[in-house]
Amino acid sequence: LMTLLPAEEAAWIAGQRSRPLQCLGALRRELHAQWRAGNLPMHLHMKLEDDVRQLDTIVGACERIFSSPVPPTMARHIVRCLQLWLIGFPFVLAGTMAPVTIAGWVFVTSYIFVGID
Repeated sequence: LMTLLPAEEAAWIAGQRSRPLQCLGALRRELHAQWRAGNLPMHLHMKLEDDVRQLDTIVGACERIFSSPVPPTMARHIVRCLQLWLIGFPFVLAGTMAPVTIAGWVFVTSYIFVGID
């Protein structure tokens, strides 16, 4: 953000709850200012405004997905699938490397995946 915007505006956007929506708002304000100043033809302004509106719709959908909780049944299903995958992982690696190496990779992978979950 600091490379694209002036420091004051970047700091203001960084402090907002929804940075993508604030960036879109700043873009809309700039498009409107350029149109009012006569630097942007009306047909181009309308096309760009329509594109920004579509981005706004997509960002709103992403925000709803991001803020909605994972249902408990889905969380349990994910944990069970992860357990099955981690149990089968050493069998898939058997014969491809030394047993100590397999144990190390299984431990590292299990630690990472269980830590993410």
